[in-house]
Amino acid sequence: MDTGSSLTAIPASILHRLGVTPHRKNIFELADGREIERDVGRAWLRIGQQSEITLVMFADAETEPLLGAISLQGSVSFCWVVSGVAVLKQYDRP
Repeated sequence: MDTGSSLTAIPASILHRLGVTPHRKNIFELADGREIERDVGRAWLRIGQQSEITLVMFADAETEPLLGAISLQGSVSFCWVVSGVAVLKQYDRP
């Protein structure tokens, strides 16, 4: 979890394997002031028995997955541990 990040960031290779597709590009400001452009998509985030659709940033391969503030909104009781198990699925419900 990173309280300074708005969006959840997952390496692009993981999101592609899960079938998540980008739908726009955003410019993000890093802590050191640099700006980067990254793809953004929508994915299901499941924590325990609860699921929500959230925005995800397609991060670089070396980026450790992190849970952003938007994903946390309304979910403050969640605890998310990335342990090699996929917890995201692209939104495909009507």
